[in-house]
Amino acid sequence: MTLLARIDTAIEARDTTQTAVSKKAGSPWLISNWRHKGQSPSVVSLERVAKALNVSPQWLIGKEPEPVAPPNGFHAVPETPDQPDTMLGVAYSAWKADDGRLEPRFFDALEMVGLADSFYLIKDDGNDLRYEHIGRLYIKTLGLDWWKKAAGKRIIDDPDGAFSAWCLHAYQQAIHTGTPSRDRCRVVSRYTGDNIGWKYSRLLLPVEGGLVIVTETIS
Repeated sequence: MTLLARIDTAIEARDTTQTAVSKKAGSPWLISNWRHKGQSPSVVSLERVAKALNVSPQWLIGKEPEPVAPPNGFHAVPETPDQPDTMLGVAYSAWKADDGRLEPRFFDALEMVGLADSFYLIKDDGNDLRYEHIGRLYIKTLGLDWWKKAAGKRIIDDPDGAFSAWCLHAYQQAIHTGTPSRDRCRVVSRYTGDNIGWKYSRLLLPVEGGLVIVTETIS
């Protein structure tokens, strides 16, 4: 993926425009000049565009791993996990303060920022990844029937196979590397039989025996 393609992907995921991002980076014609006049971006301008898009400069220039090419309907753009002025940033800080252990202060932090029903626990049993806990928020997007029956089930057995496979890859990668990550996602889920659009930021936090996923819905 080229620099401009990555910029376009991040712009689309954020429902913004090239001009709006360019203005935030210092000039309304900045990206347009790269695209149409063949101008080479400076290090400073790249960093400004990355900041405007809330992605790392390394991802923009292809120095960080390429996200898996998503199937139609699923998009995820990497964000920086440690953003202290965001609700997910508070959750990340609490997780980090306890060296990746699930201590009471982590759940207190979720309660404080209104995310107590916006997380779920994934258990790695050595063969499969299974749901261990699912917050009540997901009833709206994934359906009450699914929510009631999901605990203990394998992720890959979800009713929307394409979406669950897309999620599963990210979960496995986070567990394998032991590295937290955050993505801005835009998906169409089909758990209830209808196509439901969903925009959210997703925080993946490796813990002993599995993974914690915290999400924040984007309006």
